[in-house]
Amino acid sequence: MNKCAALILFFLSAFAMAEKTAKVPLTYATDNQNDIVLRGQSQTVSVPISILDGQEVDSIRLSLSIYNNNVIDKSMLWISAGNRTLANVEIKQRAQHQLVEMTIPSELLSKREPRLDLRIQHLSNDPSLVIDTTRLKTIISAERSSYTLNYQESGQVSNATISSFDEMVRSGQHHDAPVHLVSVLKNDPEAALNIAASLVQGWTLKAGSKEYHFDYRQFSEYNAALEGPAIVFGTRDDLLSAGWIGQEQYQQIVGPYLGMADTAKTSEWVLFLSGVSERDVKRATKVFANNVRRLPERDHWVVTEDDDMIDRSLKSDSTYLLSEFTDQSDLTDTPLELSLVMPSNILFSSEDNAKINLLLTHSRVAPGAGSMILRVNGDYANSLPLRSSYWRDSQHYRLNIPMRDFRPGINKVTVEVYGPVDVRNQQRRFAVYMSEKSNLKLSSWVKFIPTESHHVSPQDFYAISDDCGKKAQLTVDPNDPVQLESLWRLISHVSHHTKKAMPGLLVTADREQTRPFHVVFGEEEQATPFFTEIKPHSTWGEMKQRLFDFVANTQFEEESVNDFEPNTVDEIAYVKHTNDQGWYRIIMLESTSEEFASFLRNEHIMPPAGVLSEREFSSSTSQFVKAAFIGYPAGLAAVALLIIWWMSAFVTRSLETRR
Repeated sequence: MNKCAALILFFLSAFAMAEKTAKVPLTYATDNQNDIVLRGQSQTVSVPISILDGQEVDSIRLSLSIYNNNVIDKSMLWISAGNRTLANVEIKQRAQHQLVEMTIPSELLSKREPRLDLRIQHLSNDPSLVIDTTRLKTIISAERSSYTLNYQESGQVSNATISSFDEMVRSGQHHDAPVHLVSVLKNDPEAALNIAASLVQGWTLKAGSKEYHFDYRQFSEYNAALEGPAIVFGTRDDLLSAGWIGQEQYQQIVGPYLGMADTAKTSEWVLFLSGVSERDVKRATKVFANNVRRLPERDHWVVTEDDDMIDRSLKSDSTYLLSEFTDQSDLTDTPLELSLVMPSNILFSSEDNAKINLLLTHSRVAPGAGSMILRVNGDYANSLPLRSSYWRDSQHYRLNIPMRDFRPGINKVTVEVYGPVDVRNQQRRFAVYMSEKSNLKLSSWVKFIPTESHHVSPQDFYAISDDCGKKAQLTVDPNDPVQLESLWRLISHVSHHTKKAMPGLLVTADREQTRPFHVVFGEEEQATPFFTEIKPHSTWGEMKQRLFDFVANTQFEEESVNDFEPNTVDEIAYVKHTNDQGWYRIIMLESTSEEFASFLRNEHIMPPAGVLSEREFSSSTSQFVKAAFIGYPAGLAAVALLIIWWMSAFVTRSLETRR
């Protein structure tokens, strides 16, 4: 009897040990680094559920932290998987916080691209009540909300592919573990530093988060004790001599190579980037860093064709189809969401507008019964009433976006369409569809170079991503762990906020500047030569400088100096010019990891100090003309009047000669 009891206890303990959990906060599961805001009478948001190879999921625990503050009879939260409704929960009203938790069997989720759809619906018991749906808002805290997988390892992890590794990065399941970047390159430590910088970019773009911690290791021998995912890179000879691969895998590496490690040697996720030569390793790294391509379903892959990487920043005074930014066409219960990448160091006119031209097909509405609201980076920007016509099915709407609402890097532009609420049949939706002919028309802007009186902000570093990093140089002491940690944090910050890979970026230990934009970590050595910034003495130069000052001041004149917190920005970074051609450095002074992280979180932007870009003026004067009209919008009207006067005088004289 005792033997049977011991045997049962053994099996129970083995089962308990085999069952595992993986908790993923919604900040890692979705693109929302901030709170998820559900607006209107009915809106839906999707939460993708990532189940990795080797995970046999028994159930999913969903935990939502919700804040609801609406003066209405009832608010219902619907949870569904595709077309299948799983649950509905009544949410508390009027400034109430509520924690909603539920366990969902895995059988209820789709086997392909599983997801949970969360829909808020506000209901009224009074059929005569007129509801202002634009004021209804429910907030889900992305940081305090999560889903948890309860799973067992099936043993299939030994068959994991490089596509599985790609999915693991995107899943966020290892957000609380360090990401090991292991270099076994023996001949060129600086090349290893640049490859590690590319891997940080690729990981950040795939994961959609800048909060990962990167552990960089040089000349590391095989280590089975690494906790957390790892990317090991080096030539095939380097990997073999360091003990990371055997002869069979060595023979597979005949070019730029991406391959999974043998899980019999390690229980963690390990990806190899290798090749016959160092150049092959760099090409394999470029493939990983490019977030556009998904890795294939293979345990290893020899790359035969490189991906083209282009700078996707928007251009001044250009028109784009909205289909270039999103494949969304159904706006029913889901706002139109656009991610617009603006270049760094730009200035707009305070009076200028971009224009979104929408061609919508929607349910018929009475005058004043529906509206659309435009938001830029979560803030209200504009609105329009909806209308209907008996003569056509589609309606054209033009929404103006104040260009001053844009900022360098990623800008989230949303258009929310609200229709009338059918109180008698509250399951009926207000249907809205967008035509593929809808477009975005941008206005003009000008570029500038910061001068030494400029107050450095985190946005200034977005210039690193210009032209895919080809104009930027980062200098760091590779033997200083604090500088390396700041370097990875900075690169991850820029990649996350610009959504761009930077294959041309130069990371070096050399303090001599070789590119127009240079970021130096650590105190600047006095022996390093600097050129005194040359002030413009010519009439042309003084005119450009006065014009820049005018444009910068008018753009920030609505911001009170008292609104800016002085914090430690001047103690961490400052600008230094190196010559009179617009080249400049940002010097990063010594700081702790906490101080540098606090600096990157700073959102207060001081008015810029700088000069209009000399690189633009060297080719033409078009930017000066743009700046003139940005700084003096009334000048455009004056020029138009002069042209009209000249044309009228010309026509009058022509008529007189005919007499």
